[in-house]
Amino acid sequence: MPRKLTLATPAERAAHHKRLQARKARERREQRELIRQLEKADLGLDSESFDVLVIPCGFDGQSALPAERIREYTEHLRKMIREADDVSDPVRARTEEKMRERAEINENRLVAEPMLRAIGDRLCGVCRGGCCTAGGDSAFITRATIRRLRAQMPELSDDDILEAYLARLPARTITGACVNQASDGCALPMEMRSDTCNGFFCDSLSDWIESPPEERASQVLAIQRNESFWDQNDMQRSNHIIDVALVTAEAVQPLSQAAGLPAARAAVADPEERD
Repeated sequence: MPRKLTLATPAERAAHHKRLQARKARERREQRELIRQLEKADLGLDSESFDVLVIPCGFDGQSALPAERIREYTEHLRKMIREADDVSDPVRARTEEKMRERAEINENRLVAEPMLRAIGDRLCGVCRGGCCTAGGDSAFITRATIRRLRAQMPELSDDDILEAYLARLPARTITGACVNQASDGCALPMEMRSDTCNGFFCDSLSDWIESPPEERASQVLAIQRNESFWDQNDMQRSNHIIDVALVTAEAVQPLSQAAGLPAARAAVADPEERD
């Protein structure tokens, strides 16, 4: 699971922000150098022909779900099903509505521009679920998720809904990530996923999708860094470049070898980067 940063005082937060900005500046320099190296290689690449997206990385490793995690997930589902019609909390209701709106806006955009969906799906495959690492034992499923599912499938009883979710738990999941994250992606169909999952894009992909169509290239240079989406600002973790690929709607072209990326790099940050 992502590690929560503890920055208790304004001074600590200011110092962290300063170090983070310095690291991001260095990362941008690294990315420019990597692109120059790729352009010099005999690959026919020209920076004018692609957009650059920096993407996170999901966790490595698979394992069977511990019984405790299955119990936690089951209890969470039971609670969400039992309280699905409870809309007495206006703050929570508005938050859920915003997530629903974002999911619908993003889905409409992808329907209107199939190339975005095709490239986005391939980028998520390269990423391996860098945003799914925070799904934990709830998979972001809320009361609103259950209400939406009931509206779509009114024939399902509460027991049917619970069984439908539990039946889709993968035999092996990505260790420490969402209970529904398997090696080939989410085990849930889109209609059973939360609005959070259906509407969320990492920052880089979100900015690219929301850019004007006439400013978008039809291929993306995906530069992948080491940390998950939720850990990338943790200065005690190394967020080095681990992979690079050229992504189109049709294919993913690995470029790590051409970029001269080493097989492994240090797994901790430089001493001066630590909080």
